[in-house]
Amino acid sequence: MLKPADRFGHIDDIVHDRCVPNQCVLCVHPALSEVKVLDALLGCKVTHTSLMLNGSCAVLTYGHGRLARKANAAHLALELPKLYVSPGVVETLTKDKAQMFSMTVDQLGHVYHATSPGYFEELLSITQSQMDADDVQAQVSDLKAQWQSAGISRWNHRYVSPEAMPEDGVIVVLQAPEDPWLDDGAEQSFSDEDVLAFAQTQFPDSPIVTVHHGVSIASWLRKARALVTVSSPLGIEALMHDVPVFTLGMPAYAGRGFTTDQLVPPPGRKESSEAQWLFTYLLQYSRYVHPVSQERVTLTELISYFAEQREALQTAFAEKQAQWEKMPRWLRWLIKQLD
Repeated sequence: MLKPADRFGHIDDIVHDRCVPNQCVLCVHPALSEVKVLDALLGCKVTHTSLMLNGSCAVLTYGHGRLARKANAAHLALELPKLYVSPGVVETLTKDKAQMFSMTVDQLGHVYHATSPGYFEELLSITQSQMDADDVQAQVSDLKAQWQSAGISRWNHRYVSPEAMPEDGVIVVLQAPEDPWLDDGAEQSFSDEDVLAFAQTQFPDSPIVTVHHGVSIASWLRKARALVTVSSPLGIEALMHDVPVFTLGMPAYAGRGFTTDQLVPPPGRKESSEAQWLFTYLLQYSRYVHPVSQERVTLTELISYFAEQREALQTAFAEKQAQWEKMPRWLRWLIKQLD
């Protein structure tokens, strides 16, 4: 029987990025425990077993389903508050597993939950009430220019062919049930057929191109007319490329007034300008680490690093793809089963 933990520090210290020395949190999620930069992203130490709590002041909850229930069990047994963490806008640079170069941290709930306003909403209110709107717009415009020039994406280990995207085409993001943005960001279920039918109704004269999660679509967004999704985080990338976004669900960026949505916004969902939302999410709410130094950096510094490495990353992907295509089908199947 586990006994309640003796806490050192407070969960708010982590959320507000002002941790005291030796402050610690508990992580019971195996995949999250493998992230080498987890300590740097959180700004505190992480223990990975409930038998060595080290004065943990919170338990990390990540994703949903079985693993989220495991975190909830630790939360109840140890009487520790839950600290909600999610990948940010830059997750991978190579195919190596356990990568996460940006993260959101919240003591109230996951940002992608459709009906549970979190700490993000408080930060958005501060942006709206205390920040000059013209200054916010200027900073976001500069950030968009850097983002587009670098060709950065959430997933940068795999690329789609630019030739596969026709001019003025519409990108349809297919469902990925394992992604909580799609599961918890929708108030009802939608099949891929539902999403495709909606896109064809909205854009009867435009070619439709579908995409799954896990690939960089930066080259497609340069030519896209619109992006249609249930509630994918790829909608944020579309906004960074000034591509109109159409949603069937209610992701964190929907219901604000700058996307075309099919659902009514939930209670507590604040209207905002696109610039205010992006400024808050990217520059106030999210954290970033450098892939090499593993130290905290700004988003601009992370984009600059990627811009320097982009050609090498794309070349490495092309070489691996060529090797993959030369493999016998049975070997490809076997590798996928073991991956």
